[in-house]
Amino acid sequence: MGFEQELARICVALSGLIEIMFGCTFLLWQKTVFIHQLNILGLSGLLLLIMLTDPLQLTTAFNPVVMNIAMITLSMLAIQLFKLNQQQA
Repeated sequence: MGFEQELARICVALSGLIEIMFGCTFLLWQKTVFIHQLNILGLSGLLLLIMLTDPLQLTTAFNPVVMNIAMITLSMLAIQLFKLNQQQA
């Protein structure tokens, strides 16, 4: 993306830390629809980003398409289950 190598390393480390922190929000607020909506939005954005920056990544095993679609689907199912539980309660 045109960054110097040291800045790219910092960006990768920072993005990993943010990803871990976001993952921890699922432990704290397990039944929050908003967290899952953010997850869907973030994963869609990351998929779009990789399509624009490094399309060859989309052809590898366990590529971002497969992994992101799987995680988006899980969040969509969780949202549907939360809504179903609210209707039954």
